[in-house]
Amino acid sequence: MEPAVERRRGDPWAELTRLRGQVVTLTATVRDQARALAELTDEAPPWAPSLAIVYWLWSDVRRADENWPMIWNRIKPLVDDLGSLPAPKLTPLAWEQHRARRRLEPTKFGRPPCEATLNLELLFAKQMLAWAAREGLIRRNPLATAAKVKTLSQRETRLTPEDVERLIAAADDVVDRRLREGDDDGQRAAQLKAFVLACFDSLLRFEEARTLRRDRIGSDGLVDLLASETKSRRRRVVRLTPRTLEAIAAVRTDQRVFTVSATTMREWFHRARELAGIQAAPRDRQAVPHDLRAGGATAADESGARPTAVQTVMGHQSFETTRRYIRSEPIMNADDVCAAIQRSTRVGPKKAPRITKRV
Repeated sequence: MEPAVERRRGDPWAELTRLRGQVVTLTATVRDQARALAELTDEAPPWAPSLAIVYWLWSDVRRADENWPMIWNRIKPLVDDLGSLPAPKLTPLAWEQHRARRRLEPTKFGRPPCEATLNLELLFAKQMLAWAAREGLIRRNPLATAAKVKTLSQRETRLTPEDVERLIAAADDVVDRRLREGDDDGQRAAQLKAFVLACFDSLLRFEEARTLRRDRIGSDGLVDLLASETKSRRRRVVRLTPRTLEAIAAVRTDQRVFTVSATTMREWFHRARELAGIQAAPRDRQAVPHDLRAGGATAADESGARPTAVQTVMGHQSFETTRRYIRSEPIMNADDVCAAIQRSTRVGPKKAPRITKRV
């Protein structure tokens, strides 16, 4: 063998370099194996993103949604409480502990959130973690098996036509409080009046009314709602009443009739409700905008509208769903049935035929 080769093999620095390369290769292999093993055995490895990071990434995707302010309000308490927690560790047990703490936190109204609100927070938390699982940020949705709390879903608050008149009258006092008295242009009141009438008179859902466009309203008040614009994803037709068209004409906007967010519209409604002194049913905390739709359905039913017509206009597939919106008073229902029975039996007994004798 040549002397140069012998010298290279005997060079301690070359041997050290070769061994160092082997150590680097083995270290990388062990690290990869440990990472793969951790992914198989550990639901929350050290590199798992926290809830705050998942929310931050998810918000960039959902921020363009029209109802994003409402989603943000429902997710914020969870991020404030458990933002630093690794997302895979938000198990149903961790959620129950968070829900228990939320039940003791007063909201801006001075009382703890209701169970329906907490169920909404769980719904959006599930959506956020399901998105993270689809994007590969976490292995699976840890809240997939978390169950919502059963609540009394059927509301009892009944808004009558007289209540709607009081709301419309109180809308004139819903002004921009940042301005001096007399400087408000009245457009808040105009939009609120049109919104209340669209929900009550035409039985529109909250978002269906809030996203009304002038170019979609016919001269006769006919509105063709596309499938993409309805909750049921079915096309339907509604008609705006003359007083609703008059109220919309008073709103100075472009194509969209209402230019405010859902949160702002709800705040305007609650201010008018407080000014009008409208009280909710004892079981309900307060009247909400969705009660306008139920009030319109009840008024239509009491005025003699066909039940199938009310169901079609509301966009319900089953009349059982429509029935939950018709909140007539029990005494009124009993009086209507009694009056109908009296009308059907008003003829009275028939006289016996007269017998004539023949001579």
